[in-house]
Amino acid sequence: MTIDRDTILDEIRQKRANEDWLDRHRSELRRRYPNRYVAVLHEEVVGVEKDFPPLLARLRKECPDTSPSIAAIDFLSEPAFVWVL
Repeated sequence: MTIDRDTILDEIRQKRANEDWLDRHRSELRRRYPNRYVAVLHEEVVGVEKDFPPLLARLRKECPDTSPSIAAIDFLSEPAFVWVL
């Protein structure tokens, strides 16, 4: 299997777009899915799980024609409280 330069650049662009979308919606997603792994593809949430392995398996099953490597995946922990004394 040969991967050409254009394919690699396209996957990098897609990964960046997914990461940017997740960053722009992080606060909203953190409220909706606290302490969960969230996967974003094509600027939409495509999976939410408590643990990473089931999320990866879900991506591979539900998006078989898309490499999971272009998904933006992040654990959205509840915000930590900062105490100022």
